[in-house]
Amino acid sequence: MVNASFQRYYDELVKPRAGMNPAPQSFPKAPADASEEAQMMIAAFEGSMPRPNYDDPAVRQQIRAIMEAMWGSVSNFLEFDFTSREEEMAGVDCTIFTPANLKNQTQKLLYLHGGAYWLGSPTANSAVALKMAHHSGLEVISVDYRLAPENKFPAFVDDAVHAYDYISEHRRDFGITSFQPLAVGGDSAGGMLSAVVCQEIKRKGGNQPKVQLLIYPAVDFADESGSMKSCGEVYPLTSDIMAWFAEQALSSEADLEDLRASPMREKDLSGLAPAIVATAGFDPLRDQGEAYAKRLSDADVKTTYICYDTLTHAFTAMSGVLPPAKAAC
Repeated sequence: MVNASFQRYYDELVKPRAGMNPAPQSFPKAPADASEEAQMMIAAFEGSMPRPNYDDPAVRQQIRAIMEAMWGSVSNFLEFDFTSREEEMAGVDCTIFTPANLKNQTQKLLYLHGGAYWLGSPTANSAVALKMAHHSGLEVISVDYRLAPENKFPAFVDDAVHAYDYISEHRRDFGITSFQPLAVGGDSAGGMLSAVVCQEIKRKGGNQPKVQLLIYPAVDFADESGSMKSCGEVYPLTSDIMAWFAEQALSSEADLEDLRASPMREKDLSGLAPAIVATAGFDPLRDQGEAYAKRLSDADVKTTYICYDTLTHAFTAMSGVLPPAKAAC
């Protein structure tokens, strides 16, 4: 039996826009044991239009607007109340989400959204930020970092670091009475940015956050692990697509070796903040997330690794809608 909230979301937002989704020409088939909701989502995009010309700035803006309307509307289906406000931090626009069940005003979570560095925003990715806020009872500060290819690497890294530094320096203005209650987290590309922020803080000799939350993080642009090959048949994220993302985000091939683009390549991970790393069984990024978690643990960083075996990449985008993802979050 399909969840009623999901059915409404599917009928009102997914089905009408299925043909406009930036999907490959042949969308993967749903696994036989996938939930009914997951099979509906995947079937909606089968046979969708060929990939648009993303090199056209007008097309990119159209796709971003479509995905912001579609993804951002997920927050309308969440079963809790919240408020939001916008604030500029060191020249970087941010949105602060406050859950109705705010439990602690002196702790904050800096959230870095996913979207392969060319999609996403605090609005588009609000469902993930809001679920974090609701379940933690904390205010979540979502960073609207600059997107590629209009803003190449390291623009998005600089924005993430500057936002973190601003909150750290003005923490009393945010009601943070000490440094440790500040945490950082993100999903996919945002997971990579969260890892990079922690590494950059260490390089500058600063104080680490209380925790780093890395949700199916992309920590190596050049990854060609087993899950990247095998799970590409379930979720449309392959080595070729990762290469295209890298081309859009990076200025040159040399940037692939930059630790701020591929934090997995950092040799010394000791001294970083305690980590929670979450991946999914059908996620092409599963192996690199698991490998990074192991390297953190081997470096004596307190690390919790979780793999949701029946889910795939981006499952948190459906949090509050897809029952398996809701349970995971």
